[in-house]
Amino acid sequence: MARTRRSSRGFRSEPVDSLWLAGALPAHIAKKTRSFVDTLGGKLRLFHLPPYSPDRDPDELVWKHLKADTVGRMVTTSKDDFRSRVRASRQSLQRNPTKIRSFYQKSSLKYAA
Repeated sequence: MARTRRSSRGFRSEPVDSLWLAGALPAHIAKKTRSFVDTLGGKLRLFHLPPYSPDRDPDELVWKHLKADTVGRMVTTSKDDFRSRVRASRQSLQRNPTKIRSFYQKSSLKYAA
């Protein structure tokens, strides 16, 4: 997730600060990863999530939205139809910054807002 400054047209531009929410995968906690982040001079910060912490992972709310709130409530007739509906739902969510911001209002995600 990158925090950015808004331009006069309302589009996001010019990264100000970046935060990477990292799980406990070996690649996320490797010395090489830490070394790389250190070379960036504070432009990227790592926030390590506790093991199995879906309530603290904003991605989980995206998947919940797709699975329970949109596509999961639709009748699909084939794999292609399912893929098409997932893609359309994802794209619709990408165009809805209000909905995305609402995910970060959850008390367990306030740290990332």
